[in-house]
Amino acid sequence: RENFKLRNDDIVICTYWKAGTHFMKKILLEICRNGKETKLNKRFENIDLGVNIPCIEAIPGALGLEEWNKWLQSTQDNDPRILHTHLAPKQFPAKEIDKDCKLIYVARDPRDVAVSMHFMINFVADLQYSAPDVNDTADLFVNGDMWYNDYWDYNI
Repeated sequence: RENFKLRNDDIVICTYWKAGTHFMKKILLEICRNGKETKLNKRFENIDLGVNIPCIEAIPGALGLEEWNKWLQSTQDNDPRILHTHLAPKQFPAKEIDKDCKLIYVARDPRDVAVSMHFMINFVADLQYSAPDVNDTADLFVNGDMWYNDYWDYNI
């Protein structure tokens, strides 16, 4: 990923986690693909957002090298490429960012982010956090003790 270069027609969603990433992914798919894949009554049911809009910092780890290469091939003719990141701007992993690349910054009320985090960390078994009380999650959040980065460093 250190050699990954953003193209001038790329769109990158930049969000702190639990701040609206999936919602923005769905909106961008509708806009950029003119509803071709999302005209079904049950929108997005058959679309894997992780494959269609991969996370830059997980390249190619989360997808696997084979899936990542397939994604790169499939995006050569389909402009624009849509990606996302949860990293703070100073941690951005792309080697080069074209000046015409579109970065979409999504912010959410930190109180909402903390509550959303609380429910996620208590329902996703793979996470290494345990915060049975929402106040415990709020303390982790306010003190910057969550993974990825500190919310306060991330936001402008």
